[in-house]
Amino acid sequence: MDVVAVSTELSPEMVLDAYPRGLFPMAYVEANVITWHRPRTRAVIPFDSPHVSRRLDRTISQGKFEVTFDAAFRDVMKGCAADRPIWISDDFHRVYGELHDRGVAHSVEVWPKGGSELYQWVTSRSGKADGSYHAIDLQTELEHGFTDHLQGSLYLNAIQHDVSGVSGFTNRDQFRFNGLQGALKYNVKSPYKDGYGLALYAEPGYKRYSRKSGDRQDTFFFETKIITQKNYLDDTLIWATNLSAELEREHNLEKRAWETELELTLSTGISYRIAPRWFIGAEAVAVSAFERAHLNKLGEYALFAGPNLHYADKRWWFTVTVLPQLTGWPENSGARDLNHFEKLEIRLKVGLNF
Repeated sequence: MDVVAVSTELSPEMVLDAYPRGLFPMAYVEANVITWHRPRTRAVIPFDSPHVSRRLDRTISQGKFEVTFDAAFRDVMKGCAADRPIWISDDFHRVYGELHDRGVAHSVEVWPKGGSELYQWVTSRSGKADGSYHAIDLQTELEHGFTDHLQGSLYLNAIQHDVSGVSGFTNRDQFRFNGLQGALKYNVKSPYKDGYGLALYAEPGYKRYSRKSGDRQDTFFFETKIITQKNYLDDTLIWATNLSAELEREHNLEKRAWETELELTLSTGISYRIAPRWFIGAEAVAVSAFERAHLNKLGEYALFAGPNLHYADKRWWFTVTVLPQLTGWPENSGARDLNHFEKLEIRLKVGLNF
């Protein structure tokens, strides 16, 4: 491998100019210089027809690993430098990190499958047509990946109501445990490997109190969901859409009556990476409820839309979304339904990988 040039500096522009010429840099730490090399022979990996050994094919089919792209670029650099500190210097970390931020340099990570994630959801709901209304939904989720395609989750729920002077609602200031649920999610397609993401989701559960009023009622529900995702611009722009159907069987203990309701929810959102690990975007959520689960008996609907902010590190991440109600029916406050829904929802989700 021939050395064709030597420099005392390394910059993103120098790297971008060198690679099309068949050159690549290496740091010569002892002399504090950068050497530029042009190999006489090169290895070429044919992506359309690579050779996969029987042992490797068997390992892949067992679903023991998960492959991601650009999920931990700087950590990959650090891992490479741990064994090669001679030629991967601090300048390399700075320059290639900047190239990654520009969307030019990429990394591929292989993680052991079977890990778990802990999520904490906090949803603040406030504002009715009159009086003072504030509710907080707390949901703690433990998710475990069984295979490359199948994940299972367990949820514990709690709810806080602070209600005063709202028409049709009982005054209360209470914090209570609000049931549990389980879920299975099957990933049919990966947005990183297949060009788009598709997942199927099923979730049975039980709640002890009304989400709207806080009244005591037993609610058994079963929710199904279709989740799609498409990534653009080298995963800089992400578009996700969820369509869910939730069948509820409610037992109001005060009225001593059972009611059935079908709730359909369509949510869609985009997010754009503005800096390493940081995304901003917008989300819209449309909710419709049908009495006795009949699609010709619309009970109420509402449309929410607003901005979101997302941060993701290797081991933890968070997303905050602000969703004011734009319109609703039946209308009781301008163009909004503030009897069945609230003026504003603020949702925070924090995740921890372990």
